[in-house]
Amino acid sequence: LGDRHPYVAYSLNNLAELYLILGLYEESDAFYQEALVINREQLGDRHPNVANNLSNLAGLYAAWGENAKAVRTFLESLDIEEWNLELNLATLTDAQRQDYAATLSVRTNRVVSFSLQSGEAQKLGLTTLLRRKGRSLDAGINSIQRLRQNLTPPDQTILDELISVRQQLGALTFNPPTSLPSEQYRTQLSRLETEAINLEKTLARRSAVSRIETQPVDIARVQAQIPTDGVLIEYIRYQPFDVSASLGNRFGDFRYAAYLLFPDGDLTAIDLGPAKDIDTVVLSLANTLEDSGQKIEEIYRQAQILDKMVMAPFRDQLDEVEHLLISPDSALNQVPFEVLRSDNQYLVEEFEISYLNSGRDLLKFDLIPPSSNPSVILAAPNYGESNMTSKAENNRRSADLESLTVGLLEHAFHEGRAISALLPDASFLTGRNATESALKQVSSPRLLHIATHGLFLEDAPRREVIDDTLGDTFEILIEIPLLRAMLALEGFNARQSGDEDGVFTALEAASLNLSGTQLVVLSACETAQGETVNGEGVYGLRRAFAIAGAESLLMSLWKVEDESTQVLMKRYYRKLLEGEGRSEALRQIQLEMITSENRELRHPSRWAAFILTGNWRPLS
Repeated sequence: LGDRHPYVAYSLNNLAELYLILGLYEESDAFYQEALVINREQLGDRHPNVANNLSNLAGLYAAWGENAKAVRTFLESLDIEEWNLELNLATLTDAQRQDYAATLSVRTNRVVSFSLQSGEAQKLGLTTLLRRKGRSLDAGINSIQRLRQNLTPPDQTILDELISVRQQLGALTFNPPTSLPSEQYRTQLSRLETEAINLEKTLARRSAVSRIETQPVDIARVQAQIPTDGVLIEYIRYQPFDVSASLGNRFGDFRYAAYLLFPDGDLTAIDLGPAKDIDTVVLSLANTLEDSGQKIEEIYRQAQILDKMVMAPFRDQLDEVEHLLISPDSALNQVPFEVLRSDNQYLVEEFEISYLNSGRDLLKFDLIPPSSNPSVILAAPNYGESNMTSKAENNRRSADLESLTVGLLEHAFHEGRAISALLPDASFLTGRNATESALKQVSSPRLLHIATHGLFLEDAPRREVIDDTLGDTFEILIEIPLLRAMLALEGFNARQSGDEDGVFTALEAASLNLSGTQLVVLSACETAQGETVNGEGVYGLRRAFAIAGAESLLMSLWKVEDESTQVLMKRYYRKLLEGEGRSEALRQIQLEMITSENRELRHPSRWAAFILTGNWRPLS
């Protein structure tokens, strides 16, 4: 191979790691440097192997106590990885983007661990998170937006084909023909999934052709977008890394950390403790909040425990803060921070709270002009009669959608009618007109309000399918997360609505054209739920509507009661039209409910279900 082959560099890198473990730092440095020279010479300065060499070298400097050199070297590695991220994510499918971003998780964990141990490296840690957290979602949004801005007739044809295939995939998954033999059914599912992936790849490549060069995200640009009374809180679930440990013992158990960035540039990074402890409390509180019959004292107790874990460690730095811009990670996406309690008050009583997928979102606001198209209100569809032999309880999640039916939402109709009176130019779709086809035809409405049943199927549900022809029984694993979150529209109970089935999945929602849509309100159950992925947010309706272009989303974390939701929504729109910000309007209503004379409204299950993610400012 010769002494300048990349394989030689690989061997030198391994020797350097051995010397590092032995504590022979000078020898390790020499071998790392030699490997770096060979890789740059043979592969070029921007090759992933060069980034890996630099990351390893930075880890050596950190173990050596050369923190300044470690920061510079990590940054050099980060810049190369950023270049490759931008290049690759633009041409991949959403699933491939997630897989590619996951390949960098080891080095992200290394940087976060180092930044929490050294004050000199805190900016390095936050810079890494701002560039990588939620990155595959951003790439999906940017790809669709670039495509739509430069849409050619061939692009439109491919996009139409992708939308059609996604619709067929959802319909076949949840409403299989009874006469179709099992083997043919599985073959058709596989064919549609492959076809969807190939079309998505094609669109991504066509979008990349018109891709504009973007400036890498840095702290200064994000800092400039933080309101003067605000703070960005970037949470991360990370795996601590010890570079000097033996190869099999370098990673510890997962932990949470928080990075706080203030508008004046002040920065704090703090470790919050073991992830398993925090996750346990989060899941317990989430379940407790959903139960309107739960004693409020128990909610207080659990909310105070979680507050001590994820807010108290830095609360003394929030004296001048009025607005929290929270970017959760992993399980923290499943609870509203508004209910956390300290000093006998809820967090929402102390602060305005809005949510971001990543602090990088701050750079996207106002880039696309707000749409002037009329708003669209879809409320209280006619779900029709069921042709199923068995029924599940309304508003209940079920792994067997085949037998699930939903009931009429009387208050959703009144909600839609009241909001349409406040927005006289809006289209109001209700009853038999609240169809899938009507929703799929919306084009950049100024606002989109959907009041119906929302459903989220639990992790990896299996549906039992019986082939009436052959008597064959088999199971289908619903592997695509965006097929497990959905809205019930006209004809849902019968799975028949013209050419549609009434089941509007998140996968279909991702194909909507919501470019310039300032606000989407999903006034339904569990619309904020989905499959949580470390560093990538929630795969469900919230992700789908973001990909479609919505600037902000109001959505629910659990099953919401019909009548109280109607009251909340009417108040919310009145405050929006009075000029309140999108998150402050929600907060004012929540404060009114907390102090209401109506005991039921004071319960967090009634007022805390909805959260606002995205742009919090007043509507244009």
